[in-house]
Amino acid sequence: MLSNFAKKAYEICYAVFRLGDAVKNIDLRNRLESAGLDLLETSSLNDNSSLSRSLSRLEVLILFSQGIGKIGYPQSQILLREIGNLNTAIRQNNSAVAELNLEDFFQTSVSQDIQAIPEPATPMMIDNKAGILIEADHSEIATGEKDKENSAMRQSAIIDIMKQVQNCRIKDLIAAFPGVSERTLRYDLQKFCEEGIIERIGLGGPGTYYQLKASVTSD
Repeated sequence: MLSNFAKKAYEICYAVFRLGDAVKNIDLRNRLESAGLDLLETSSLNDNSSLSRSLSRLEVLILFSQGIGKIGYPQSQILLREIGNLNTAIRQNNSAVAELNLEDFFQTSVSQDIQAIPEPATPMMIDNKAGILIEADHSEIATGEKDKENSAMRQSAIIDIMKQVQNCRIKDLIAAFPGVSERTLRYDLQKFCEEGIIERIGLGGPGTYYQLKASVTSD
């Protein structure tokens, strides 16, 4: 008979595989599924330390996948909450872990995704030459808004990764964001440095790394 920890691990692993069907990046999908299977196998070993490590690995992958838009925000937040609940139960050695209703999980996720899509508007702009209102180019506006959204999600994912990786190097982020240029990632890091969120350690070159400042890690 499965323990409560093993049941919770089974639910999380099952949800990860279901969500993985929508991940187009094969390498990322394989890593997510591998982390889910590792969690499932570890849950049967009666080794809480190993189970916590497996949870942490899966948590980082889910944060990253959500950050770059490969899995939906509602699904990732529910999964992260369930991982947090299991981690708390492990630390407290409390086997009473609430069950995750998998059908409700996927129905709620789909419902939230649909509700999150705003009604299309018809933005207007002024034609400077004619001095009259004309309809704006929807494709340009949508592209700009999508770029801003992707940038915000990527930067949020970078911070989440740096919370897990103490000495984060640019090569770590390049590996984590295969579809993002090194120049863009360096821009993100410079922005965080200027905002006082992170600090750069080193004078440049491959030995340079970045750390979150203490005020951020303590939040």
